[in-house]
Amino acid sequence: MKNILLPTDFSQNSYHAMDYAMKYFTGTKINFVVLNIQKSSEYIMDDLMTASPGTSVHEAISGDNTEKLRELVDRYKENYADEDFSFESIFDFDVFIDAIAQTVVSRKIDLIVMGTNGASGAREAVFGSNTLQVIRSIKCPVLAIPEDYRFQSPEKVMLTVIKERYPSSNAIQSLQQLFQLHDLQLHVVHITDNTITDRGTGEAEISKLFPKTNISHHYLEDIPVPMAISSFTQLMKVDMHCILVEQKSFLDRFIHGSDTSRISYSTEVPLLVIHN
Repeated sequence: MKNILLPTDFSQNSYHAMDYAMKYFTGTKINFVVLNIQKSSEYIMDDLMTASPGTSVHEAISGDNTEKLRELVDRYKENYADEDFSFESIFDFDVFIDAIAQTVVSRKIDLIVMGTNGASGAREAVFGSNTLQVIRSIKCPVLAIPEDYRFQSPEKVMLTVIKERYPSSNAIQSLQQLFQLHDLQLHVVHITDNTITDRGTGEAEISKLFPKTNISHHYLEDIPVPMAISSFTQLMKVDMHCILVEQKSFLDRFIHGSDTSRISYSTEVPLLVIHN
């Protein structure tokens, strides 16, 4: 893992996510790309009033945000001066998801780390609207950090396997790389509608992906996915949860629950979302 994207709106939530990333990757050579995005529709009267004569609103806002980015990056450079970290700051006027997509391609991003919280509205209460857009639309691993979550050296990671749909070796690379940095235990939670008659095949698939890892397998049947995951997370006190998504409809059901169950998934630990 070489290039990590850190979107920021200069909120405490985004700072917490950035702090988590720095601490997790301590001791590793990483290039952090810090990105701030401003939409033209977000111009406010204060921006118009404070812009000096002859200066466009675009120039006024970009100058202010670029300075905030510089100060933010300088602070992290100072705090992590002993680490092999490099930093790049980008300010972009664009639609949020378009700016993310362009940066992922142009900077060859391996992982996006961002906060979970942010938007108003019942459906977006657990995951902020920007975070949901990225998870739904960007085919890049996303590590979502809950609001106010403080880094602690991870020990247990949960990988959820739905209906025995196992990740490909390419899809799981981001999780494998996270395992290389810490001595982690992997708890694989198999959630199915019916009893699995051949457990050996699935367990062998996982062992191939994590050949040097301490792995435990757990089987849950006929339990709504969000409820099963939330219960297991609390029971086993895991430090990170990884889930594989293959389509938007599943992601929506996972986060918000079905129309009948009304069960929502509220993550209390960092959530790594990978696309198969």
